[in-house]
Amino acid sequence: MHKNARKLTDRLIESLASPASRYPLSLFHGKMGLVIYLYLMSRLEGETKYEQTAEELLDEIIAALLPTHPIGVADGLAGISLGVTFLIKKGFIEGDINELSEDIDNAVFKRLSLEDYRAGMSAIELIHLLFYLCSRLEEQTDPDRRFILEELAIRVINTLYTIIREGFFDEYYSFSIYDYKTPPFIWILGRFLSMGFYTDRIGMIIETLTHQIISRLPILHSNRLYVLAAVLPILPYVKDPRWKDYAQMLHREIDIEHILQSEMLDRNIFFISGLPTIYLLLCYINRNYPDYEIPFDPRVIHKRITDSDAWAALEKDHYHPFHCGLADGFPGAQLALTLIEKNITTL
Repeated sequence: MHKNARKLTDRLIESLASPASRYPLSLFHGKMGLVIYLYLMSRLEGETKYEQTAEELLDEIIAALLPTHPIGVADGLAGISLGVTFLIKKGFIEGDINELSEDIDNAVFKRLSLEDYRAGMSAIELIHLLFYLCSRLEEQTDPDRRFILEELAIRVINTLYTIIREGFFDEYYSFSIYDYKTPPFIWILGRFLSMGFYTDRIGMIIETLTHQIISRLPILHSNRLYVLAAVLPILPYVKDPRWKDYAQMLHREIDIEHILQSEMLDRNIFFISGLPTIYLLLCYINRNYPDYEIPFDPRVIHKRITDSDAWAALEKDHYHPFHCGLADGFPGAQLALTLIEKNITTL
């Protein structure tokens, strides 16, 4: 293991053990994301100490869960459920996904069933919750609970559709997987179509919104890449040939050098807004859609992350607490470096 990786992870473990620790439980910014980081690093680097810490941290999370916690994916119960599902599927922990998720499901069901509650959520929160509901539908075998999941997914899809306004599909001035709604919106609708779920209604929604989506060529090449990765999986399920034309246009208009040298600034080394996600998007497209392959050199991404002056800022006590999560912090950046070093193209 590289000395910087060991130093970062050891410092992380030390801070988690501190009585002054104030880490939230969440997937994006808190302990659940760090559990995933520690488990992955333990496997990638053969460090049993990291696995032991991950086990202890996961026990803390489960013991601290309350039905009154937020239900979102980024900062709440649904994210915990997705994290546990990931760990089980990857063989880090054992257990029945549905049994372990039952209490979280109940808390989510209770609040998502309320129209006023859904109406008060942001579009990106609703999109993220559709990821959670989709994941649960893929795993749930109990007919009664599947029915509840299906009904909630239908309600969330329709709530989301009703709040789409002018500007919904606008891109932001900088790359962000949290702020740019178009790619995750397209991807999750395609995922439901691939499951054969609510196909007529989703097909109508896509048909209605097609012009608004495909008439936009994102300004940022990184956003073009992000949209392309979302559009490709939906192509088998849409009849309108303009979608394939759109995918081909996006592919033609992506300049990977421009992304790496102009759009990704020195401190864009975190998953939520930077190079680790660019790496995984490129790997995803090249692995699954050879007709849309985008050649790139992973070593360039590795060097850009390694050479960032953000690592020097890590030494400052005031900087680390704001960048200690899996999605928005140094653990995600270090995980990306390790994946590139070991030529691993997917989590």
